[in-house]
Amino acid sequence: MLMVLRKKRVLAISAVLLLAAVALTYAAAQEQGVLRYLLTWDVQPPGGGTPTDPAAGKTPGAGTGDQEPAAGQTDFFVDFRLDRERTRAEQLETLRDLINNKQVPEDARRTAADQWLAITKQIGKELELEGLVKAKGFADCIIFLRETQCTAVVKAASLSRGDVAQVGDIIIRGTGLAPKEINILSRAQ
Repeated sequence: MLMVLRKKRVLAISAVLLLAAVALTYAAAQEQGVLRYLLTWDVQPPGGGTPTDPAAGKTPGAGTGDQEPAAGQTDFFVDFRLDRERTRAEQLETLRDLINNKQVPEDARRTAADQWLAITKQIGKELELEGLVKAKGFADCIIFLRETQCTAVVKAASLSRGDVAQVGDIIIRGTGLAPKEINILSRAQ
């Protein structure tokens, strides 16, 4: 009975984290005008022009060096997120199959459940950190956590020492990693 309750709790937490990840990705993509391109076959936005940001009344990235990718060119940040989500979904599917397979020994199923929980926590932490970096005014950010290391790729032509310190501080506070375990890179596109 206790094992069934644990499984339900793990599945409920996993579902909540996965929904939060999808919601945050959706909100970020909508905010950047990217979702429209992901859900259609159009290479260019409708009308052939660049979408505008109604809140600012200007083209995204105008004057900041953060230009929308040209037709046929891909956006590293969007592609990376899609690849990461696809890979994680495959990992979670494999783990779910192991957890639900009664032919697999109980200790292996328990290990798979622990791995499932670790992956969902990692997804949530990465999304949280990415959101905090973007809240500091950066156009976009990808965070990739490993057990003892973190890599952050910030969308910017270059990063000042102050920018690196801001991003590093967010990661240190969110993960508890030492500064030498954190790698911060910039990428314009």
